[in-house]
Amino acid sequence: MDFLGPRYLNGGYRFYFLNIMDVESHRVAINITEDQRSITIVDKLVLSWQRLGFPKYLKTDNGVCFRGSNKHPRAFGIVIRLCLNLGIEPVFIPLSEPWRNGCIEKFQDTIQKMFLRKHYFKGPEELRSKTITFEKRHNKKYRYSCLKGKTPIQSIKNKKHKIKKIPDDFKIPDLTERPKKGFIHVIRFIRSDRILKIFGEKFIAPEESIYQYVEATIDVQKEKLYLKLYGKMIKEIPYLY
Repeated sequence: MDFLGPRYLNGGYRFYFLNIMDVESHRVAINITEDQRSITIVDKLVLSWQRLGFPKYLKTDNGVCFRGSNKHPRAFGIVIRLCLNLGIEPVFIPLSEPWRNGCIEKFQDTIQKMFLRKHYFKGPEELRSKTITFEKRHNKKYRYSCLKGKTPIQSIKNKKHKIKKIPDDFKIPDLTERPKKGFIHVIRFIRSDRILKIFGEKFIAPEESIYQYVEATIDVQKEKLYLKLYGKMIKEIPYLY
């Protein structure tokens, strides 16, 4: 998931694209928003998952709108809370490394070249209408070499597992309650100072992790922070909240 924008129409209308891609099939959900607020993201995630189905993971960058407050880092934002409530595990890529979310970054480029630069929009309604058409055309007709020349829709036709979608009458749960279980993953590069930054907090990583990428997993139920290097556990830290 990633934002593209802001962009502007004649007359000053400002908008963003909130794009979500299923990496396995390359199906996308394109959402137009007027802001980057967390509540907006939650609403658009539900609409996207109704089209794409539930993911196992949700990978994003480290924007505050995705993760929550710097002032209260262990409270978790409502985007994380929605994911945990539905059994989805958020994954936050390394700081300042957008290529770590390469599939969605490449799709952002596709939108720029194949949609925004090729169409003129008279207003917001036409923008929304043409965006829906572009999303459907992409999922039905765009062919990917990584899918052996298939389109995103073709790639899921013969899958053994069924895609579980959010029902149309789904209601967003109470996100003011603190999550009781689930996992949050944070990928970080450790430098010589051994500082591991997670949502504004600093932890000290083991010496063996210097100049390596560490996977930090927050186990919400056990209130633990586990550090892994190449899949091997190297440190366990209490993570009370």
